[in-house]
Amino acid sequence: MKTNERKSLHGKSREELQKELKSKLSELTKTRIERFEKQNKNTRLERVLRVDIARIRTVLQELTRQEKKV
Repeated sequence: MKTNERKSLHGKSREELQKELKSKLSELTKTRIERFEKQNKNTRLERVLRVDIARIRTVLQELTRQEKKV
């Protein structure tokens, strides 16, 4: 995820973030299966996906906290 994409996460709605989270999780599952079947040689992709998922979850958590305050 590039810097401008990270900044744009804060501008997205909860539904958009959840949709993106779902797609990243399915992509991570797919890359893990490929790694176990020795089809995927790009092991860095898994780490990048995990970091992206953590970023999205963090933004979702921030939204939840903001909603509770209001």
